[in-house]
Amino acid sequence: MEHRRSLLHLASVVAVLLGTALFAPPITGAVFETSDTLDQLKAQAEQWQQAGQWTRAADLWYQILIRNRSFQGAREGHQDCLRRAQQMARHQDSSYRQQVLTMSLENALQHYGEVLAKLQADYVDPSKVQLPLLFKQGLDELSLALSEEMRQAYFSELPSEAVAVFRAELQGTWADKPVRKLSDAQNLARDLALAAKKDLGLKPSLVVLELACGACNALDECTFYLTPRQFSELNASLKGEAAGIGAELNVTADGVFVSQVLPGSPAQQHDLLYGDRLLRIDGKSGPALAEAAVELLRGEPGTTVEIEAQTGKKEPRVLKLKRQVVRLASVSEPRFLDLAQGIGYLQLLAFQEGTVEELNLAIEKLQAQGMRALILDLRGNPGGLFDVARQVVERFVSAGVIVSTQGRVAGEYNTTYHAHGMNILAVPLVVLVDGETASSAEMVAGALKDNLRGKLVGKTTFGKGSIQKIKSLTSAQTGIRMTVARFYSPRQQSYDGRGVAPHLDIELRPSMSMSMEMDNQVQAALEVARSLILGHGAEGGVR
Repeated sequence: MEHRRSLLHLASVVAVLLGTALFAPPITGAVFETSDTLDQLKAQAEQWQQAGQWTRAADLWYQILIRNRSFQGAREGHQDCLRRAQQMARHQDSSYRQQVLTMSLENALQHYGEVLAKLQADYVDPSKVQLPLLFKQGLDELSLALSEEMRQAYFSELPSEAVAVFRAELQGTWADKPVRKLSDAQNLARDLALAAKKDLGLKPSLVVLELACGACNALDECTFYLTPRQFSELNASLKGEAAGIGAELNVTADGVFVSQVLPGSPAQQHDLLYGDRLLRIDGKSGPALAEAAVELLRGEPGTTVEIEAQTGKKEPRVLKLKRQVVRLASVSEPRFLDLAQGIGYLQLLAFQEGTVEELNLAIEKLQAQGMRALILDLRGNPGGLFDVARQVVERFVSAGVIVSTQGRVAGEYNTTYHAHGMNILAVPLVVLVDGETASSAEMVAGALKDNLRGKLVGKTTFGKGSIQKIKSLTSAQTGIRMTVARFYSPRQQSYDGRGVAPHLDIELRPSMSMSMEMDNQVQAALEVARSLILGHGAEGGVR
């Protein structure tokens, strides 16, 4: 679409944000038709699961959740596939492999203990972070790492019979071990690591790190252990930065295609074009490319990646691109959709450190040209920094409740936040939302709706009512993305599974161009804005 950032970009660049916090969008772009029923999508997802295509299966489950958060088995299916996809990505990550190679057993055990302690201290639901549960979740993760598809990809030298025996012991002998305190878990992890080295030849640090990853990754779909590179990239994305070539991808049954090229990026400098098909990335092609395309484009600034690309039916060309830090705008370029009526438009793509400044500049541009109403597009926005989202609300609301939070940490996440806006934009406001409007983005939508500040047009938002925070770990240069609280609307309604319903519910009609003129939701928002301008002039306010 011309005016919307792709799901894949939000996954790979924004990397799932909210709070210093995050939301889990799909990992790659699965192919589905809007006419597909939920049962058809479920069948497709299960087929990808059986084929071990975890990222594609996770995406399809996510599409089901967008349409119906309460669809039976969807949340469990999404979390399970996401967990498996994260494990595959972790073992493809050179920073994780380096961590395994360089970390001693003693350091790994210290690291494991810190992970468990962080989860027990801060995770939102104390019943889910009891030590026996966390240890068993780690055993499950290790067992998954030794499953057939993982062995084929990463541990092909391991003897199948010995692995089968060891996996059976994980679910039997080891799962029955008592874990009453933190030192029990660490001692068992030591014994298990040494047993895996003796029986399978595995490096002890790998075993302990998998236990740590499993303790995190089985809790919910938004909590997981971060590899050193993920930790670094996530912190950069909160600042609106990403390391890569500046190309967004769409993965379909027909191949891997470029869906957007960021201005000034290495991709643009080397004439990579919208719609180009990527045939090969660093030697990978076919199904292997489809599964790992996003990961292959990532890397440290200054490193190179070789891409074979094809434009239409032209001869393929080989490009060598040097990765660099790319600045990501979180607010679209402002424009007028009806200049005569003074109806301005801008889209908030995510909430990051520079968003408020970007928003203020965009509004100033529109005001300088006589804006009389604003359409604020939150469609496809997966969330972002929680405090920044609250500041965005205060750009439109001078007083009233913005959001309430409930968590384990007294004061930090057991708070009702009120608006204290000083520089209020008073023109009529229309807010576009859809099933991909999530986390802090739906907090903004809910606050504007409940404070009677704007009219919502589109579809009900995703319905994710939890806050995640990045917890740094001192025992290694990495951290945990952890669910620390739940948040509620100004009227004390839970967002989880409910979302925010629009005033005008309207389904997006598919279009090949998806220009503003062809976007029926935008056109509906324009009509609402025009009516609000009339009411604003007569009554002096928006209700």
